Amino acid sequence: MVPVAVLLRQKIATPNTGKVALAPFGCGLALPTPGASRAAGDRRNGDALRQSARPLRIPTVKGNMADSISTALALIDDRLEELHGLMTDEPIDVVTERYRRWKSATSVALADIVVEPVVGRFDLARGRMDRGDGRRPTPPVYLDGAASRAFLMAMKKDLEADPAAVLRRPPSEPIPAHPLGGIVKVINLLERRLPRAFRGRPETERDVQDGFETLLAGAEIAYERESDSIVYSSRTYIPDFTFSDLQAALELKLCNRPDCEKEITAEINHEILAYRARYPHIVFGVYDLGFIRDPDQFSRTFETKGGVLLRVIKHEG
Repeated sequence: MVPVAVLLRQKIATPNTGKVALAPFGCGLALPTPGASRAAGDRRNGDALRQSARPLRIPTVKGNMADSISTALALIDDRLEELHGLMTDEPIDVVTERYRRWKSATSVALADIVVEPVVGRFDLARGRMDRGDGRRPTPPVYLDGAASRAFLMAMKKDLEADPAAVLRRPPSEPIPAHPLGGIVKVINLLERRLPRAFRGRPETERDVQDGFETLLAGAEIAYERESDSIVYSSRTYIPDFTFSDLQAALELKLCNRPDCEKEITAEINHEILAYRARYPHIVFGVYDLGFIRDPDQFSRTFETKGGVLLRVIKHEG
């Protein structure tokens, strides 16, 4: 898979300002600008969509592989067309909810035809927040939508170049395990099941760790808890959980007071420096009791660092 991050940066219009910002991931996704000509925007987006759907030069293959390639290309074009339709200038919460449903449905559909690592990278594809340019920030849903579109476009190129590396194999040909698939499973536990693991509000980080360990055991994910120690800059760091099969370390934090965001930020920055020499993948889960003002921006602050994934988990109830 061609890394999405190396795709060319293109210009997109930012909502509410009419200005132009550089969009990472070569998104080619025109954002709605109030007051601009809707017809002109539709023509531009329509041209981009038709270009994305142009036929690819598929290698000569026989039998089921050719059918699989055709099915995959048709699915990708369908998902691109639906994504194009949902990126409107309606209220951001409306667009965000539609996008989340689209992302989930697309992930499920891809899982039927492509290998697990590709689905995992699609699940994790996110845009990068605009920084320090003095303009109003682009809403995250448009950045994430652009990243998802760029990923699907890159997948089409990969199907052209090496379909066997992308498509699922018949049941008789087992798919080799890949660390990213397991990491996605860990993140899904954090986001979807951890909030329901507590009867009340967790009081300490140890409570959060205990709750998550129960989920790991139930999911049959091989892990070790507080078993590794890393010396960095005269201090010893011990990850909460490590996953040798996934080449990953996991740290859990509890944000339970108004001033904890700054403290957690400092801790995470130090832990990234300590862990990255030993673990290619570092995952942080911040269990928030309602004190992190902007979870998306908080996550993106760290996810610009290579190999780092962070999720803010909101307490339910």
